[in-house]
Amino acid sequence: MCATLTVVAATRDDAAAGVHTLGGLVRSLPCYFTFCLVVALATPVMGLAAVGLGLLACLAAAAFTWRWVPLAPKAVAAGEG
Repeated sequence: MCATLTVVAATRDDAAAGVHTLGGLVRSLPCYFTFCLVVALATPVMGLAAVGLGLLACLAAAAFTWRWVPLAPKAVAAGEG
């Protein structure tokens, strides 16, 4: 999925768009994984309330992930520099 989205963005716009798409996915996939894992483990015990716990866990993962995973470098436009 990541490769497909990256190729589409790079083909449609330019290579920098593909880099930024992949960077955003890399930074956000741990949040999605955390949400799914918490909901899967907590649903048998908590029922539908596990979704709220999953959202809180997702936000905690986002705070950690987005702080420690660096952004893709900005591309220098042609003729600048």
